Amino acid sequence: MSLQSRLSGDVVLGNGYYLFENGPFTSIVYDSSPKYQNKGLPVIPFEVVKQEANSNYIFAITLNDNNTVKSYWIIDKNIKIDLDDCSDQKSCDSLLQLNVSGPMDSINFYNTIAKKNITLKRFEK
Repeated sequence: MSLQSRLSGDVVLGNGYYLFENGPFTSIVYDSSPKYQNKGLPVIPFEVVKQEANSNYIFAITLNDNNTVKSYWIIDKNIKIDLDDCSDQKSCDSLLQLNVSGPMDSINFYNTIAKKNITLKRFEK
């Protein structure tokens, strides 16, 4: 299945990550089950307005509640997540955030991807 395959309207981002499309509540979630069913644990909060994924990373932009401030995010998909290691919601949230960089401003975001020698096709500077 390709990274952009669709299941029930959501976007498969790879390695258990999905763009959960729900209007202003669009977010990136993680679901380790073999069959995704439009649910998962939130990794990047809503509202995700732009995302791009490659084999190693997921890149996203979110807007705040007033739609005035953009925040930028990077998820390293190479870090394996074992949800059996969490015993409650707080420990699961901490585990899911181990491979997330963000929120950050656009300067830090573009400096980070430049250091990693990554070219994004759908993000504007």
